Amino acid sequence: MSLTARHLEANGIPTVVLGSARDIVEQAGVARFLFTDFPLGNPAGAPFDTVMQCEIAGMALTLLETAVYPGTTVQTPFHWATDEWRRNFMYVDDSMRAALPSLEAAEAFFPEGVDLVLKHSGASPPFAKPAGCYVLVECAARRDESMELAEVLSGCGAIQDSALATDAPGRARLWAYRERHTESINAEGVPHKLDVTLPLSRLPEFEQRVRGAITAVVPEARPVLFGHAGDGNLHVNILGLEPDDERADDAVLRLVASLGGSISAEHGIGIAKRPWLSLTRSPEDIAAMRAIKRALDPNGLLNPGVILPPE
Repeated sequence: MSLTARHLEANGIPTVVLGSARDIVEQAGVARFLFTDFPLGNPAGAPFDTVMQCEIAGMALTLLETAVYPGTTVQTPFHWATDEWRRNFMYVDDSMRAALPSLEAAEAFFPEGVDLVLKHSGASPPFAKPAGCYVLVECAARRDESMELAEVLSGCGAIQDSALATDAPGRARLWAYRERHTESINAEGVPHKLDVTLPLSRLPEFEQRVRGAITAVVPEARPVLFGHAGDGNLHVNILGLEPDDERADDAVLRLVASLGGSISAEHGIGIAKRPWLSLTRSPEDIAAMRAIKRALDPNGLLNPGVILPPE
């Protein structure tokens, strides 16, 4: 999204980006950003609240017309119904921030992904015994945070084993178990890739159910999961499918919607997820999106066919 906005601006087409990930979007250098402090996946307002969505759309058009300075950010006045989503999506309270203010990353991956990384990289297993889930945590500060991190982790009874790296080579070795997932999956074949977000309270349930949901419709499918534990964002990669076989995709996205998640997280709806947009957006939502598209692009020149189903 940010890359597209910058490309359009460079070619003389003014843009405004709507979103909830303020730190990421502002760092991406977009010209105009309308920020709403909502859970990820709701950039244009709360689902089914067409009044709010129309007001946010109006603010976006006003920002498009009136922003003078590059890199202008405006925050909408709207608030989610409750703050429960902060606990569900981020699960970070003041006590956790105080205990570990240096936390920079929390990544999750699973045995099937680790096995592929070991197979294709030649690396040694991270631990003597395999685990059901691996969490990679990184901290950064002006002083050594090792003791603070160890204290926080000691309070988690589910931890079976741990490894700590304090120098660059050691950190690179640990990060490789996570970062080499994509290349290792691709070495096995061309996967179907789904990028979804769950409320953090439902993330364990999704992880436990999604593999069964996939193999129930395509028994030969091989799901591989990894993602960003801090915001409930998982990348679901599915090997063993024909390119046009969408049965597993459908099962995953319907499960996500049933658990209150978003069928798109970092990579948007595009064309591939267009048939499932109605799982998490009402007819009124989609009509409002069409109206915005029509107002900004009456001739249908920008990304034709993307996001919105054909009329």
